[in-house]
Amino acid sequence: TTDVGATLRAAITKCQNDIVKFAEVIGFPAENSGSSLSCVVVEPLNAVDGKLVVHVAWCGDSKVVAGKYDKKDVETIVHATQDHTLDNLAEADRIENTGGEIREISGGDKRVFVKGTNLPGLAVTRAIGDVSVACYGVIAEPQYERWEFPASDSVFIVVASDGVWEFMKAEEAHKILNKKLRLTLYCKRTQWEAAEFLDACARKRWETVEAGYCDDITNMIIRLGVSTQARR
Repeated sequence: TTDVGATLRAAITKCQNDIVKFAEVIGFPAENSGSSLSCVVVEPLNAVDGKLVVHVAWCGDSKVVAGKYDKKDVETIVHATQDHTLDNLAEADRIENTGGEIREISGGDKRVFVKGTNLPGLAVTRAIGDVSVACYGVIAEPQYERWEFPASDSVFIVVASDGVWEFMKAEEAHKILNKKLRLTLYCKRTQWEAAEFLDACARKRWETVEAGYCDDITNMIIRLGVSTQARR
């Protein structure tokens, strides 16, 4: 039996190593460049116990959320990943215990710095790349979880970059997508439209708050038990 968790960890570790090597080859500094990362692996339906199994591995704050698209469960989020940020005390402790410096910037946001410098000012405590703080507790080691769902449940998973979540809570995204995905069962509207609508909602919030600046926004929607998926 394949240990999916171990496989995902190994793949993400290799990804980190490959990025560092490639950056050296092309002469691009990976010290202060990096990204959050999320991976989702969906197993085929288990005919024996009738369960849907999903494996999730992530670094940083590109959140993965699983919820139901059912009139009876409009507010129900079944699972959600926990962001690797300084609000997570265990993550913050690791940064401080390995010599990293945590400072507040404007607005009260906390960031990670190399002690005595103003770089890189990371909001996350796990990332791919960002080599300058790798020895100060910002690790590329993913957190892993195994999620199970009864095959009879109407469940969707949204995987989205941190730009989607900056001004939108998981509960809000779930409520938006719940109705959109239920509509795809009865008409020709697709999951693509649901993904595009979520992007549009996130972008509008950036326009309202930041007026001219918008972080990278992308999302993928997976409806369990359905062969199609949406990516934006």
